[in-house]
Amino acid sequence: MSAITSIASGVWSAVSTWDSGTVPTATDDVICAAGFTVTYGLNDITNIVANTVTVNGVLAMDTTKDTGILFSATINALVVNSGGELRCGTSALPNTFLSKFHFSYPTAAQYAFVINDGAIINIFGDPAYYGNIRKTTTSADWASGQTLSVNGDVSGWQIGHKILITQHKPGVASGSDYQTSADFFTISVAPVYASSSNTTSVTVTEPFVATSYSGARVINCSRNVEFGDPNNAGQWDVYTGYSSYTQHIRCDLNQGSNNSLVSFNETLFFCWDRVFDGGYNLVCNNVDFVSNHYGIYGGINHSITGDFVSNSFGVSYGTNHNVTGDFDLNTTAIYYGTNHTIIGNFSFNTTAINSGTNHNVIGDFTSNATAISKGINHNVTGDFDLNTTDITIVSNTTYQTVRISDGTFAGISRLPLRIYTNAGSFLPLISTDSQWQTPPSGLSWILEALPNSYCALIPSNMTIQLAHYPQMWYNAVAGTHTISFNIYPLGWATIDSSVIRITATYFDLATGSHRSTVISSGQAFTNNAWQLVSVVVPAVQDGVIYFNLEVTDYWAGASILIDPEWVVA
Repeated sequence: MSAITSIASGVWSAVSTWDSGTVPTATDDVICAAGFTVTYGLNDITNIVANTVTVNGVLAMDTTKDTGILFSATINALVVNSGGELRCGTSALPNTFLSKFHFSYPTAAQYAFVINDGAIINIFGDPAYYGNIRKTTTSADWASGQTLSVNGDVSGWQIGHKILITQHKPGVASGSDYQTSADFFTISVAPVYASSSNTTSVTVTEPFVATSYSGARVINCSRNVEFGDPNNAGQWDVYTGYSSYTQHIRCDLNQGSNNSLVSFNETLFFCWDRVFDGGYNLVCNNVDFVSNHYGIYGGINHSITGDFVSNSFGVSYGTNHNVTGDFDLNTTAIYYGTNHTIIGNFSFNTTAINSGTNHNVIGDFTSNATAISKGINHNVTGDFDLNTTDITIVSNTTYQTVRISDGTFAGISRLPLRIYTNAGSFLPLISTDSQWQTPPSGLSWILEALPNSYCALIPSNMTIQLAHYPQMWYNAVAGTHTISFNIYPLGWATIDSSVIRITATYFDLATGSHRSTVISSGQAFTNNAWQLVSVVVPAVQDGVIYFNLEVTDYWAGASILIDPEWVVA
């Protein structure tokens, strides 16, 4: 292999641009030297045009025609150094032609694309590439053939566009087939819009797979600027989990904390191991992440607008990311991380949010296997509908919290509720032991307290508590007060106040500032019926009554449904 360096500004294919007096070939390591602009105007993604390209000056894609570049090296194939610039269009004049950056498929994870500290990235694709509509739904069942009808005018979609079509039947939970019930297709004929019905006929190349019901989702996943690995046999896979991951290319984001020079706009990333790994202050506007292992991995203070479709992990780890976009058909949409702000909807994911700390989420959760699994101090505003499990909380040695604020479940407004579990002084609830579900009475949604077999080993003075002290309280005036919860026992041999009780602390009227405690007693309950568990708080002075509902025993298979709306009389 030989190194070829630019000695003048000019087009890639001109011999006068290079010190060798020849145009680079597949075996050459190309250096775009500082002080010069090399304009790339070739359109060849089937033949390798360079082994590696290092940008110290400017590498600009010709925006007057379609372009494509395929790199040979599987590590450091495209490196942009401090002061160097990779350019494809500008904010004032976006690129309206196809520009493809394709990387060769390695056999192990490698950093094929490296953005070093001080590098400048200006990628501006066409915001009108797919017309006015990016997502739609089928207007009728698609049960045969290669032409389907979708709602709205998607005549702006073009031949060659990749679209994802689900088989979901709206209004019916998807069961376990969150990824396998969807497929990628390629548009083969220009779509035809019918104004009379406000529908568009879309014909695809690939054969029909299985019925997509009326109302199933159709997502255009194409952009005119793309970075990816199309040579991988697993390209455009709908993910079913980590085992299906076969991509290995990574983008190493070696940005310093003050670097804000990297901007991707109207761009597609597909078939990567980690699209963006690390870095600071990354800016992505209308950038889509499709069929990757990780979309965003780590990093600090990224600002991302765009959708995450069919990835193993959408956004993983990292701190203080701001993400606006939808998450569809990912194995895990949000994985760990700290202080992320997410504005967008989650649909058809195996797990929408898994763990993490202090995430602020505004969006709806629909048809996911699990909407929220674990995590600490998340704030979630949105609707939960047709998920197999809305919330799963797993206890360990630290407090784990999910707070639902201003949200609805299945289209019905619910009380705000903060649910706590702790494995220190309280009996732990594991996996789906703590979840929302419809009680037999058909009333408001409730919480199920299900002691597990581990609870039988815990000393009897420990309890399951509905909330962590002092989260439940009542601002009382002087007098006697009765606090009640509505409960529905299931499967207990016997159940009374020794099994479920209310504990309350209050300012005793007789002693003034001294707090006293009272515990409910003398009540017996029956299975399979709603009934009140109550405690009478004796004469109190003005002040706050703190209280909690506690389960103190274990019986195999037994549980208690609890309406979290308490009553104080």
